[in-house]
Amino acid sequence: MRSHSQDVPPREQEGRGHETASASSVDSPLWQVWGDVRRGAEHLPWRTVAPPTSRWARFAQGFILPFQLLRVLLEEPTSRRGYLRVCCTQAVVILALFVMFSDVGKQAARLTGATDWMGGVIDEAQSGVEREAIEEVTASLAALAQRKGADPEEVKALRNELQKLEREQKTPRLEAEQPRTRFVWTLVDWAGLLSSLYVCQWIVIALSRDHHTHLSREASLLTGLPPEDDAFTPRVRLNTRWLVKKVKQRWRALLLFSMGIPVLWGVKLLLPSEAKWLFPVMVSLWGAWWFVVFTAGKSARAWDDPVARPPWFLRGWMGLPSLFPPFRAYGVWWTRVTESVFSPAAQVERDPWGLSGLAVARALSALPLVKCFVRPVIPVAAGHLLRAERGGDLVSAAVPPEPVMERSAG
Repeated sequence: MRSHSQDVPPREQEGRGHETASASSVDSPLWQVWGDVRRGAEHLPWRTVAPPTSRWARFAQGFILPFQLLRVLLEEPTSRRGYLRVCCTQAVVILALFVMFSDVGKQAARLTGATDWMGGVIDEAQSGVEREAIEEVTASLAALAQRKGADPEEVKALRNELQKLEREQKTPRLEAEQPRTRFVWTLVDWAGLLSSLYVCQWIVIALSRDHHTHLSREASLLTGLPPEDDAFTPRVRLNTRWLVKKVKQRWRALLLFSMGIPVLWGVKLLLPSEAKWLFPVMVSLWGAWWFVVFTAGKSARAWDDPVARPPWFLRGWMGLPSLFPPFRAYGVWWTRVTESVFSPAAQVERDPWGLSGLAVARALSALPLVKCFVRPVIPVAAGHLLRAERGGDLVSAAVPPEPVMERSAG
């Protein structure tokens, strides 16, 4: 008796197999995560949707949200011209400064192996010269030996010279650097090149940050998010007020990170010797948490909660028994230092997954030249995540905002 599958043509069987595989792939958790993120992307431009319920979907949504905002900027002709003009100009100026004020040619030759290739050419040329010298001395010695009445001292001198040339040729050349030393210097060279590039990038962005703020405002308007900055004409300048504020923020971030190190060190002392490797892991996670907090703080919405409670680590620390007065005194000091960032820390506790995904995107966007193109949309992405977590703002969702008119690039 023939089965039903034998009556079905091979192509139809393959099609049914493909449909079965597609159905199983649709039911997979990864496909469901992608479906949640895609639905959020489709509703992004004009209205807010509820964040995905899956943790990984929220992480993925936070990660790709900046790139979705870039897509919106590039779809509108006016904003696309302004975005490409500003970001491409910054990238070109950074590269020009990098080439002008760094020893990029010599280091690039060493990193790409051009120095080794030139050294090989020089060694080969020197070996050729030595072979010619040996042949010449050998011919002179043979002619002198065949000549009658040859001076023995002259013959001896030629033999000594020939032996010296042969020893030099047979002796292996000592490399200036051993392989491990060469590898270490390669890492140092790469670090030097990246540091120079980062410095040039920081200078250019610091002078032209007005243009990034202007692009952030346009991205907010194009995606239905109330802008956090008033309309203004961007220009190239050194904003000393912003510079002082940035230095204070860096100092505060360092202080907040340092406050937790003694606690982590005490935890390390309680760990068994075979688990001491957990200390660098804990320090890394502690730094990553603060990076997520300050990523959320890129949006002004993260700082508007005046009654935010202390973050999780302070609640746990202040819950220690009163039998340890020094611990509680340190907790009071820790609370006083951390009080200014209670609001963004509370936002991260409400939506840790989405903001963590955005923090990863922000870390990747810090790469040289990439930052010029992604930096303007990071605050807007943070604002969208915070807005979605709160269920949306009282903004018109039915009528899209009018495109922002192109302004002078300054």
